[in-house]
Amino acid sequence: MVEVRRSDITLLDVIASQEIKTSIIEVINECKNKDILNNYGLESLNKILLSGPPGVGKTWTAMAIAGELEMDLVFVRWDSLISSYLGSTGSNIRKVFETVSAKPAVLLLDEFDAAGKDRGGDGQEVGEMSRVVINILQNIDMFSPESFFVAATNHGHLLDTAIPRRFVVVNMELPGEDERRRLIEYYSRGLPVSIDLDEWLKETGGLSGAEIRTRIHQEAKRVILKKNSDFMSVATL
Repeated sequence: MVEVRRSDITLLDVIASQEIKTSIIEVINECKNKDILNNYGLESLNKILLSGPPGVGKTWTAMAIAGELEMDLVFVRWDSLISSYLGSTGSNIRKVFETVSAKPAVLLLDEFDAAGKDRGGDGQEVGEMSRVVINILQNIDMFSPESFFVAATNHGHLLDTAIPRRFVVVNMELPGEDERRRLIEYYSRGLPVSIDLDEWLKETGGLSGAEIRTRIHQEAKRVILKKNSDFMSVATL
């Protein structure tokens, strides 16, 4: 249910638009300087909602935030918290938040829409979901100021309307040409592949960062195995 990771990457390893990085940096700076802000009676921000399609770097960005803050990353998938027994779901949610209250950490709740769905509709299922959302909202409001909260979702439009306003919302989109250029250079670094950058930029339009990485790594493996004399191949039929 809970996985603790130590991150050694920073925002220098995050390839995103300047607008996205600026939004994240502003929140991190507030978190790092919360004591200064508190002296003026100001509350520092420590909650970010990363919304965007799969593969755009939401988990990677959360790891970079943990690296910047020099904290452990507590990784949780929301679907692992959901139980057919409502009481168990509430207990699971509470335990996760207690984990980051005991020791400062960056809490990443992935697939956040699985538990933060809109409460509209009718019937028993909606009533149970409403209680789950209320539980989440209560824990968000009581979240430790010493920790940092990252929620990630592929479906921001499904979230209950009460949730986003408790976060700084960062919409992460598919990479544009400049970001794709930097992603290609980043993921091909140190690999024995010959990259025609202009051609790759044409071929990777509309792809996520994760898909670009996969394509480059597949090409690198093909080149490496073709050159390796010890390469073991399945006989051609």
